[in-house]
Amino acid sequence: MNKRLISLFTALVLIATLFPSNQAFAYRDSVVEVTQTYSTSDEVRVAVKMHNIRNLNSGSLQVSVEGSNLDLDGFEAAPKFDKGMFTTTSREEGDTLNISFLASGSNEIDIDSSILGYVTYEVEDSSNVGESYDITLKNVSFKDADDEDLVEATYDGAVYYERSMGDVNDTNELNAAQAMKILQHANGSSTLSSEDLEFADIDGDGNISQKDAKELLEFIVGKKTSMMRIQTEEVNTAFVEVPYSHVMKANYGQAPYTWDASNLPSGLEINEETGEISGSPRDIETETIDITVEDRTGAEMSKSFDLSVIESDVKQIEQISPITVQKGEQPNLPSSIQVTYKDGTTSNEGVEWDTVNTSNVGEYTISGEVGDTQQTTSVQVIVFDGDEKPYVAEDQIIGVTTDYVGFLDVHTITVKVTDKVSRMEVVSGRTKIEMNADVDSTFSLATPRLESRDVVTVIAYDYFNEKITERKVTLK
Repeated sequence: MNKRLISLFTALVLIATLFPSNQAFAYRDSVVEVTQTYSTSDEVRVAVKMHNIRNLNSGSLQVSVEGSNLDLDGFEAAPKFDKGMFTTTSREEGDTLNISFLASGSNEIDIDSSILGYVTYEVEDSSNVGESYDITLKNVSFKDADDEDLVEATYDGAVYYERSMGDVNDTNELNAAQAMKILQHANGSSTLSSEDLEFADIDGDGNISQKDAKELLEFIVGKKTSMMRIQTEEVNTAFVEVPYSHVMKANYGQAPYTWDASNLPSGLEINEETGEISGSPRDIETETIDITVEDRTGAEMSKSFDLSVIESDVKQIEQISPITVQKGEQPNLPSSIQVTYKDGTTSNEGVEWDTVNTSNVGEYTISGEVGDTQQTTSVQVIVFDGDEKPYVAEDQIIGVTTDYVGFLDVHTITVKVTDKVSRMEVVSGRTKIEMNADVDSTFSLATPRLESRDVVTVIAYDYFNEKITERKVTLK
């Protein structure tokens, strides 16, 4: 290795170690958390951490991995909590780890940021790359000497069974050797394989540079709290007055993520919790949008995308109600959906859906490309565990059928609902029409007040006259 490269690497180490990072650490509350770890090893360690705890005297908590592919294998307290400032004990009960600690000499100690210890898990052989497994914090109780509660927020952890960003040696261990290998590639003295390159682009700018080596070193020495990246490479084209949906994705951070966007075309907005850009664009335009994501530690990343809004012959794409699926199973996503065109014709177009990971309970927004329309649609997938399906408002409308009786100039609408629905209403512009309640949880309407090819909204109300859900349909 040449002397210039060694000098450069030494300088990067000094910068990462001695100088402050520009990455803000945003925990303002007193927090206890389990970290989220990326690894393909058959044994993983996750850290239990605490932040901004004042006057800490004692504490207890439980760490649980019930029903996952992780088997509890032990706990090791960090030096500060291993008969240092605190004395810590742990006890295993199946897949639940019980941890308790007490300050030495009954003192009260201020904690800015500290690791309580490391929990070790064995990963079962049946695990597949890409799966993730939740680690849950329970019964967290941190006290001062007066028995006052000190913790304001807790965050669960997870093991992502996949290779970590920065792991260019594919060893499941991040160290200075990995940063040196990235630096060697950036300076042309060594070349990473195409497979390893993906894990060397730490800042996600598409180039391997000294900056990537520096950011990896900052993470290794604790100056960076995560190596979060915006995973999305490009955004889909939008169409004037056509509902739009595109879900931004991030990885390698400490979820949950908070999203923000600037310079979006008129009519579009971003959901700060899910990262979904949605709405109906109003004008033909092309904008360079700036997307920013922040994880729970305050790590932040921004990325720019070109988003074009153009004309389309599509008027409406069928809305899909949320889909429920058992944990570990695959959701029954529709293979095709109805597309309504501006000339009044309709067709069923195939949908190519993104993959969905159902290894964890939760709600996920999944996108799909609709046939040759150049448009996307989205659906909410709700993953549950147990025998009882979760209540989903949109599920209360089971089905809607429409017809047109030409010689009477009458449109008919029939809606099948669940027993949670008390009444139904049809809305078209300023026109509101009450539907008739029939037998067997069915509502119907026959009216000459609607026009062919109108897009109408059927709205369901409960027995307290509160709106449950709605669905848009195109009349024949």
